[in-house]
Amino acid sequence: MFSVTKAVRCQTDIFDSSIYKIHTENGNIQLFVANDSYITLLDTYVDIMSDAGRIVTNCENCGQLMITNRSNASLTCGRSTCKKERLYKANDDYKKRAMKDPIKEAYFNFDNKCRSYRKKLSDYPELLEKYNRAFDEHREKIRAVKRGLTVKSCSDDIDRYNRMCFDACQDLQDFSKQLKLQHESH
Repeated sequence: MFSVTKAVRCQTDIFDSSIYKIHTENGNIQLFVANDSYITLLDTYVDIMSDAGRIVTNCENCGQLMITNRSNASLTCGRSTCKKERLYKANDDYKKRAMKDPIKEAYFNFDNKCRSYRKKLSDYPELLEKYNRAFDEHREKIRAVKRGLTVKSCSDDIDRYNRMCFDACQDLQDFSKQLKLQHESH
């Protein structure tokens, strides 16, 4: 893997480069010439890109060279596999942090389980719409209680919240099964 940062920023040798300005009818043109090294050419290119608000870097996942905007510096290249890998990593990091907080863990479990119930209804738009309304009602109630809790809340309050999330999951699971049975009986 070729690292731009290491190649350009860690050079201790002095390389020869030149800048020429040419005046034309349409304005000035700058020419950059690396007289003795590819690294000098790359260094000049990185400087030009930096002046334009761009960063030359390596993809965090595959190591491929890429150019990205400085304002929203992407950590991965445009390949879909790299983007997916980055999302998986971000989700894993979020899950690990959430599992350290019992309040977030309960909500996270509620949300994930309800997604799986929703997926089973995805082929039936009218059923999915009914399910989503019920889900939204439960979610709003859960979020309202969640807003009033912190990690320092008393354990009874946190236990009640956990139970509320669990019960909502059960209700929504039963509701999704009921919807599907009703649809199949018609």
